[in-house]
Amino acid sequence: MEDLRAKVAEGMRKLYERGLVSSLGGNLSIRSEDRTRIFITPSGSPKWTLQAEDIVEVDMEGNVLNGIKRPSSELPSHLLIYSKRPDVCSVVHAHPVHAVALANSGLLKPPLNVTPEEVLYLNRLSLIDFALPGKGTAEALSGVIPISDVIVIKNHGAFSFGKNVEEAIARIEILEEASKMIYLQLSIEHEPKRIPKEIAEEIKKIYKKD
Repeated sequence: MEDLRAKVAEGMRKLYERGLVSSLGGNLSIRSEDRTRIFITPSGSPKWTLQAEDIVEVDMEGNVLNGIKRPSSELPSHLLIYSKRPDVCSVVHAHPVHAVALANSGLLKPPLNVTPEEVLYLNRLSLIDFALPGKGTAEALSGVIPISDVIVIKNHGAFSFGKNVEEAIARIEILEEASKMIYLQLSIEHEPKRIPKEIAEEIKKIYKKD
């Protein structure tokens, strides 16, 4: 399982390098192939320093199996997502600044329809109100997990999930890219130019995305 630990650490470092998390913010996990365990980033460790040996292995009830550090405080949300989404093998929690700012201002309105990539990968985007980190966030997420691939939490951050860590990270990147575009357009003109709904549906057909 050393490879999964390394992938978790590498993924978290990439999120930090791309400005999607702060040094002590955000978390990432990958589910094992046999679906009995997850490997998750530790609590309170600077993201840019993470290595494979820092990653914590827990079972699907949240019991620590291996690791010298405490698992992320958002472990309850990761476990809940995996329990409700058998198709998901990786979960990312990041702090995309523009996405959260737009959500707080009531300006992040799904479907965004601003780029082809966003149409394809963010067509199941949900927004929820702030909840206390940890169990509070998990409870707030519960109702929208089955219908979402990305969930933005006001005054906090966003969760994204996918069939692998690459897809989960890509969704966060696409969310922030689209949010930056909306933010910049709003600073220039009143309303962002959006891809018409019928064209968005054609894009989905081309790439066969639901």
